[in-house]
Amino acid sequence: MQYKRWEIWLANVKFEDNPNVIKIRPVLVITPQDVFVLAHKMTGTERTKDYEVKNWQKSGLEKKTFIRVNIELQLRERDLLRKIGTLHPGDILGFQKHIDRLKK
Repeated sequence: MQYKRWEIWLANVKFEDNPNVIKIRPVLVITPQDVFVLAHKMTGTERTKDYEVKNWQKSGLEKKTFIRVNIELQLRERDLLRKIGTLHPGDILGFQKHIDRLKK
């Protein structure tokens, strides 16, 4: 299957503190590669350093969502269930600026 940067997919994501537990959640595709897809976990709970998706409805999300900037996931094709949308262009720019600010 073909994955593209900035697409939002529902995926099986392992819990950070208990990898035996899996939750279906949205993820943001950052780098699609042949072996795995590098993605950021998305959540409805805001944490420090997270990016708030402003145009969440236009992106295909069902509720206010935050991108977990500090957590990158390596997902295999079998983990990705279905595409739900694409990050809105305004949020792509906002997310990139947010990452740049955190690097300073």
